[in-house]
Amino acid sequence: MKMLQKHCYRLLGCFSLGLGLLGVFLPLLPTTCFVLLAAWAFSKSSPRFYQALCSHKYFGSTIRDWQEHRAMSIKAKVLASVSIIFSFSLTALLVKMSMPLFVILVTIMMLLLISVALIKTKLVHPIYLSD
Repeated sequence: MKMLQKHCYRLLGCFSLGLGLLGVFLPLLPTTCFVLLAAWAFSKSSPRFYQALCSHKYFGSTIRDWQEHRAMSIKAKVLASVSIIFSFSLTALLVKMSMPLFVILVTIMMLLLISVALIKTKLVHPIYLSD
């Protein structure tokens, strides 16, 4: 049973990481939450995959910030907010929709932006140079 559970976690990790990678290129598909889910799943199933993900050039700092501080960097917050606004605006411009559907779209966008704003921001301490 333990082995089946490990395989399920590994499968979830691979699937989540795949969706996260797709989210880099596709609007409306969040990258960060899928990468965090993949890290959690790999921590339960594969120390090697978990370490590889945590030391990844682009995703590693996001995972560490979340695990250590339950926070996002200001850069990640700005990138997430700009991505949300861009993808929802693009959807509104390209998809013909009724006014009620448009209101729902804007409401979802606002809720996502509020969610990003409510996540704690990781503080970056400035380096003080002595005289």
